[in-house]
Amino acid sequence: MFPWDQPYRYLPLPEPRSIRLLRLGESWSFPSYCDGCPSDSHGWDLVTVSLDDATSFLAISYVWGDPRRKGKLRGPQGTLNLSESVSSIIHHLSSTYERPLHVWIDALCIDQASMEEKRTQLPLMRDIYKTAVQVIGWLGDVSVFDFYPGTRTNASHSLKDAADAITSYAKRGDANEIFQRLRAGQREIVCQCRRDRGRELLHTFDSLFSRKWFHRTWVFQEIVCGSLVVITFQNRARDMVQEILWDDLFLYLHNHNLLQFDENIDNMEHIYGSSNVCITAGRRYLRQQTRTQTSLQTLLTEVSSTLEATDPRDRIYGLVGLSSDIRFEDLKPAYSESVQSVYIETASLLLTSRRDPNPFPFALLSFAGIGRARNFEGLPSWVPDWTSATHRLYFVRNPVCIEESHFEKISGRAGFDATQGATYDVPYVSQNRLVQQFSQSQDSSSTV
Repeated sequence: MFPWDQPYRYLPLPEPRSIRLLRLGESWSFPSYCDGCPSDSHGWDLVTVSLDDATSFLAISYVWGDPRRKGKLRGPQGTLNLSESVSSIIHHLSSTYERPLHVWIDALCIDQASMEEKRTQLPLMRDIYKTAVQVIGWLGDVSVFDFYPGTRTNASHSLKDAADAITSYAKRGDANEIFQRLRAGQREIVCQCRRDRGRELLHTFDSLFSRKWFHRTWVFQEIVCGSLVVITFQNRARDMVQEILWDDLFLYLHNHNLLQFDENIDNMEHIYGSSNVCITAGRRYLRQQTRTQTSLQTLLTEVSSTLEATDPRDRIYGLVGLSSDIRFEDLKPAYSESVQSVYIETASLLLTSRRDPNPFPFALLSFAGIGRARNFEGLPSWVPDWTSATHRLYFVRNPVCIEESHFEKISGRAGFDATQGATYDVPYVSQNRLVQQFSQSQDSSSTV
C-alpha cells in the first residue's frame, strides 16, 4: 500500500505556541470539484511553525457544516479527508491566491482526534486570528440567484445586492466623516427616518445576515480578534466570487443607526445593537481601536445565548479568549467534563475572580434561577444555563429595551412566582439579618 493511501499521521507539536499551517506549494493544483474527487498532486504539506515566528499566513473563519467527507488531500505523508466546506475553501484558495501559500484552517491544522491537542490549541485561537495577515470569513458556495438583482423577493436583496451596497457606501466621501465626528466627541442627532431606514435594512439584508457564519460563537471571537477580515462567498459553477471588507460593513452598520456607542466610547462596557452582526461589529471596534477589555460575564450576557455552538461548552470556551478577567489558565478546556460541570466552574470563577474584579458579580444571578428555561438538569439554581434565552439588550437612546425573558413568558401562569409554583419550607428566623457583599451593606431584612 502506498503512503498516500494511509490516513495522515499527525506528529505531536513540539512547543506550547507551535501551530501547523497548510502549505500549498507552487506545484499545487486542485482538481475540478466533484464528490470524492482525490488530488494526486503532492504540492501540499502541513508544516509546523511557532506562532511567534514571522511566517505570513491566512486564517479561515467558517462554519464546519456537513461533516461527511467530500474530497481528499493525498500526499507522501498520507491522506487527509475533507468536508464539503473545507473542500470548497481549498478550491477557492487554489484559484484565487498566488502560491506558495500558508493557511491555517482548524479542521486540518489541529489533530481533531487528539483531545489533548485540542485543549492546548484552543487558547491560541485568539492569537492565531490576530497574527494572520488576513482572515477569510467564508460564507461558502451560494446559489447563482444570490449573484443577480431582482431574483429574490422585495423583502430581501440578493447577497450581491447587499455586498455592492456596503462596498459602494464605503467609497463615499462622507462615510468616514460621520464616524470620525463621533470619535471627536461630536454627538450626532439621529432622526426618526434614519432609525426606520436602519430597521428596514436589517430585513432587506436578511439574505446576508441570516447566513450561519454570523451566528457562531467561535466566529464571534475570530472576527473580534482578526486582523483584516474579508467576508467571501462564491458560486463555483459560474466562477463568481464576491468579497466584503468587514470594516466597510462596520461603517455601514454604524452610519445607518444599526450600531451606536455611548459618548464615553473609551470606557464602554456594553454594546447595544440590533442583531448579532451589530454586536460583533461593536466588539471588534472597541477591542481594536480603543483597547477596551471586557469581562466574561458581560460577553456571556451579550451574546452567549443568541450565538450557536455545536458543543454547549463552546458557548464558554469560545468567549474566554476575549475576556479580561477569566482566562484559559483559570478555565482549562475540558471536553471530557459534563456541560453542567463546565457551567458550574464558570459561574464560580465569575463570582470569585480577583483579576479585573467585576463590580457587580451577583448580577450573574439575574440570568439564573429555576424561573428561567433550562436545557440541562442538575445545574444549581445560581448557575445560568447559557444555552437558554437570556436578556438581549437593544440600543435605543432611552430606555434600553430587554427581550422578554422566560420568567415574563410564564409569569401569568405562575402568578409572578419565579419558582413557578414550587414550594420550599423557609425556617422561622426571629432576628434581623444583614446582607453583605464584600463587607458593604447591600440589604437588610427583619423578622421572616
